[in-house]
Amino acid sequence: MIVRRFTAALLMLWMIIGMYGCGQHGADAQESETGETATSAVQETKPETLPSTAASTEEETQPTETVPETEAPIPGMVMGFYRRDKALGVRAKMGDSILKWTAGSDIQTFSTFYSDEPQIPASSFSGVWRDCASKIPGSDQLRIGYAVTFSFRDTGETVTIQIKSPSDLGEYFDYLEIYLYDDVNQQPGAWYSHLLPEQMTAETLMTSIKLTAGKKIDALEDQITVTAFAYRSEADFAPDGSYCGIYQTSARIMSMQ
Repeated sequence: MIVRRFTAALLMLWMIIGMYGCGQHGADAQESETGETATSAVQETKPETLPSTAASTEEETQPTETVPETEAPIPGMVMGFYRRDKALGVRAKMGDSILKWTAGSDIQTFSTFYSDEPQIPASSFSGVWRDCASKIPGSDQLRIGYAVTFSFRDTGETVTIQIKSPSDLGEYFDYLEIYLYDDVNQQPGAWYSHLLPEQMTAETLMTSIKLTAGKKIDALEDQITVTAFAYRSEADFAPDGSYCGIYQTSARIMSMQ
């Protein structure tokens, strides 16, 4: 009886000790798992290093390029070619024309006025020209130039002569003779003659251009285009020398076969 009681006591003690050990092991395991989880959470939520904004800030604060201001357009500025119409007693605005091209003979003269009216008076060139210009404030800031365009029959090459002075002429003189005139500053009673390079001044106005057929005129295609343009400075020309302004007028001359 005593043995049985002692055996039961030992069994009870063993069970208590076993339960205590299991509980302690479970708590240790839970603490360990919690510790790993906490460490993982800390690693996952560690703040990332943000990319530097220095470059973008530097780009934003870069000084902007200064764009030069273009000169304001002249309100109402127009141009037109005119020729005297003796029958009507006026100067009539010119358009395209068909004319005979004969070597050594004049083809056409184009007189440039700051007007686009169908007709203007046929009185004194200088007086009429100044009257037209006076109606367009600011036009006195401008100078007149020309562009003459033609093509060669054999090669199809197209040539445009940009003319701001008589010194721009000569290379194609055997094909097309070009002469320039200042009809505004022409001295009364003086011999009417074309301008020479050495005669050019700040006051010179190339108000007329005359085309004369050269001795090789037959080498050209049957169309010539004449353009008058007005400009203030070199800013009105592209790097290749071509006019890129906004004041111009053109007319074509076709050869009469």
